Amino acid sequence: MAPNPLRLLLLLAALLLAGCSDAPDAPLGVGANIWPGYEPLYLARERGYLDRNAIHPVEYLSASQVQRALANGTIDVAALTLDEALRAATEIPELRVFLVADISAGGDAIIARPEVESLENLAGRRVAVEDTALGAYFLALALERAGLKPTEVEKIPLRVNEHEAAFRQGTVEAAVTFEPVRSRLIHAGGQVLFDSRQTPDRIVDVLVTRESVLQERGAAIADLVAAWFRARADLLDPDDEAAREFAARREGVEPEDIARALEGLEFPDRTANRRLLAGPEPALADSCRKMADFLGTNDLLSTETVCHRDPAAFLTGGPVSASVEAGP
Repeated sequence: MAPNPLRLLLLLAALLLAGCSDAPDAPLGVGANIWPGYEPLYLARERGYLDRNAIHPVEYLSASQVQRALANGTIDVAALTLDEALRAATEIPELRVFLVADISAGGDAIIARPEVESLENLAGRRVAVEDTALGAYFLALALERAGLKPTEVEKIPLRVNEHEAAFRQGTVEAAVTFEPVRSRLIHAGGQVLFDSRQTPDRIVDVLVTRESVLQERGAAIADLVAAWFRARADLLDPDDEAAREFAARREGVEPEDIARALEGLEFPDRTANRRLLAGPEPALADSCRKMADFLGTNDLLSTETVCHRDPAAFLTGGPVSASVEAGP
């Protein structure tokens, strides 16, 4: 019997579809910019805690690059500050916060030249600040503490990688900055006028992804979270000098500087993460609403955000709980 061309074509199509269904998933892309609080991600890669075929960390020069990569689908997971996550959620309604990476407790600061002796002395001074919601938020909190209005200082919009040169050259007299630049400005003679220890739980870094990724790549997300906590433990181990030396090389600072930077951060463990993210009213919801209120007041975001409507839809502790089974 002569072969039936239609039957052959149908058989070939079925074989092709079967082959496609067996194709491995592309590695989970995880994007972050330089910041000591994100170092567990890269230490996990360095020490082999991440399956390189399944999870691929990608380093960007700025948070805005990370946000663009998330928006256009270049990466699946992004490390963002809470305000960045809130703003991204307006463009990506299915965005979910699934890990609290760190909470700044001194890592963000206003560093001033020696002649500026107090926050009150910032009046009329030139202050370098990133053109971001978080920079404006932190400066507003500090000025409120000093009884000053934002209009009473001259804000000089500069990217964080421009702060050190402007400070050393005298172009600015203070900077709203963060590690590792904070340590560099102190080495250049600067003094801390205000830092995030005075604003507890206000500056938070998180990992976010789409709900569809949580559903379709749940095992990879759980592996990522497990590797994060394993590397976190190494980084915070006072006897693990190699971990801090690795982080210092990546951040471009001395090991003693990275040690100080880590002291200025809280790295919530699994228990703290579940408290912050799980349940109908997660503990992080209050910080989320306060940030959203600030963004709304300054026309940076609609005042009606997911943190006001349904924080449990934005904050999820599921992957942290699942990671207990995926790793130590």
